Amino acid sequence: MVKRLKDIGFGLNATKNVKRFITEDGRFNTSHINKKSIFESTYSYLIRISWISFFCYVLLAYILINVLFALGYVFIGVNDISAYESPYFIDNFLNAFLFSSQTITTVGYGVMSPSGTASGILASFEALVGLLSFSFTTGLLYGRFSKPKTLISFSKNFVVRPFRNKRALMIKVMNTSRNILIKPKVDVTLILHKLVNGYFQPEYFNLKLERKTITYLPTTWTIVHEIDEESPFFNLTKEKIEEYKAEIVVLFSYYDDAFNNEIYDVKSYLYRDLIIDKKFTKSYGYGEEGRLVIDHSMLHDIENL
Repeated sequence: MVKRLKDIGFGLNATKNVKRFITEDGRFNTSHINKKSIFESTYSYLIRISWISFFCYVLLAYILINVLFALGYVFIGVNDISAYESPYFIDNFLNAFLFSSQTITTVGYGVMSPSGTASGILASFEALVGLLSFSFTTGLLYGRFSKPKTLISFSKNFVVRPFRNKRALMIKVMNTSRNILIKPKVDVTLILHKLVNGYFQPEYFNLKLERKTITYLPTTWTIVHEIDEESPFFNLTKEKIEEYKAEIVVLFSYYDDAFNNEIYDVKSYLYRDLIIDKKFTKSYGYGEEGRLVIDHSMLHDIENL
């Protein structure tokens, strides 16, 4: 008998339009409105974006702050920070920008310095902004370095193929590092959206797996769900899977000795990611020296049976 779950946290509300519950990058597909504070969201966003994007934001903020203060010095009068004031705006602005960058970083070469009350007050305020900005950036850098990073990759497709005189659903996972991943565990949930009175009603099923855990994950692991009479995939054709807007949510966890912590990762597959009667290509083997060699480029490769 197929075992149906009451709810896994996404709710049981029916809807006219079906959207995936988990995005491709493993995050909740939700929108937040009327939120009182955006600081936590901004901090989390700056923690999880790529390093290139992060440093681009830092550089952009640095330039914008200096531009604003440079305009302030120009408005006060460049003669308050420099012995020379040009008749051209661009020259005065560049001098003010250079003075601003020296002030905000507390470098202070001594060539330019505030000589008036207004410029002195503005420079003092900019020094405070600089201290706070660099403290905030340092905190972000610490958060980015200390945040555990997932070290596994999932195959971009899942397959259904013959297996032990029956059929089975398979998903491939690879260890993308040399870290020791201890006691990896996996939980797989199938979500079907069945049309009832013009609305799609979600139904949740926990898939029974050949193995829910292994001791170590040095290479790859093919997660197997055998399709028998108790499986929600039993007698479910590819057309029906598409009609029900099927989504498979994979919750993967393991203990990482490098971070000394348990790491979690989530992957979502949609019905269009299904491949029938193919198998994953083996992506590791032994080299001439007897050491295991893993080919990362073959993680997503599929071949004929």
